Amino acid sequence: YDVKLRGSPQIIRNQFECKEFNVPSHDGEMIPMNVYYKKGCVDLNRRNRVLLEGYGAYGVNLSQGFNIVKTCAMERGWVIADAFVRGGGEKGIAWHDQGKLHNKPNSMLDFISCAEFLIAKRITHPNLLAGKGVSAGGTLAAHACLNMRPDLFRACILNVPFLDVLTSLLDDQLPLSMTDYLEFGNP
Repeated sequence: YDVKLRGSPQIIRNQFECKEFNVPSHDGEMIPMNVYYKKGCVDLNRRNRVLLEGYGAYGVNLSQGFNIVKTCAMERGWVIADAFVRGGGEKGIAWHDQGKLHNKPNSMLDFISCAEFLIAKRITHPNLLAGKGVSAGGTLAAHACLNMRPDLFRACILNVPFLDVLTSLLDDQLPLSMTDYLEFGNP
């Protein structure tokens, strides 16, 4: 569908491109990643601004719906990369199981592998790479970007992030603690 917003130019679908990659993670598992950009705006010169987003929790798929903010960013030359890391639901129940409880580090290491792939393929440079996570995806992005491999990322965008996991899980009076035990464990 083409989208026309009042007072803005028409967004034409065929002006954008999507490439699908399978990225090898730390243990050889192949991580699906989609890379979106405006045609003619991406050169393999390590000079592209890239936003890498992931979620990887509760068996929920990373949203792939139309997003006007991401589309406007692509209009301005940004590359958007969606990493479908373990813990999400993109590849079924086993995929979710490989990224929860004691396997949770797989989610972060998958996200890091996707960042390393974007850099190795000369799509971007660490100075131009931002990680993004929303809610439990904030746990993923914050730990991968800020704690484990800050050398790979220039920025980390966290929307309503679930950051203090241990303190939250220790308080069984919080509304989501009991269900979060199934994802993160009961300390």
